[in-house]
Amino acid sequence: LDYISSFIQESHTRAREAGAIQAVINVMNSHPDDAEIQEAACGSLDHLVRSGEDSQAQAREVGAIQAILTALDTHADDARRIFVLKVFGALNSIMNNFRGQSTASHAAALDAIVSAMTRHQSNADIQGQLCRLLTNIAKTSECSRLPATQAGAIEAVV
Repeated sequence: LDYISSFIQESHTRAREAGAIQAVINVMNSHPDDAEIQEAACGSLDHLVRSGEDSQAQAREVGAIQAILTALDTHADDARRIFVLKVFGALNSIMNNFRGQSTASHAAALDAIVSAMTRHQSNADIQGQLCRLLTNIAKTSECSRLPATQAGAIEAVV
């Protein structure tokens, strides 16, 4: 699914309409202890939600943020660069253009970002990805700026 949906914009829309986002979330929820499945699922989500705001909204509605946060929590000690980049890449794509009210999952995502920044301080690739994610969140959602600051984002970046 990841491979197929990465080629053509139209395939993203068709996959979304066929229920692919929900299917990926179901797989994540069915195999929470398998880091490789979580990594692949996050890669698929990242590709699927790039088709636009409709896909991003659908992913948020079906619990993608919570599924990603569960993967992060379950595999917090996974230091593989590719795992961290794929998981936060998916989170970035889902939260991109989000202008809604701050939610509990939004606050949990901010906490996860700050925690990962602290845990992976020596990895420039991961730090870059997480800084871009914080920037996107702050840029698109004014109501996230204070919670981001309260979560320790400024200290994590500095």
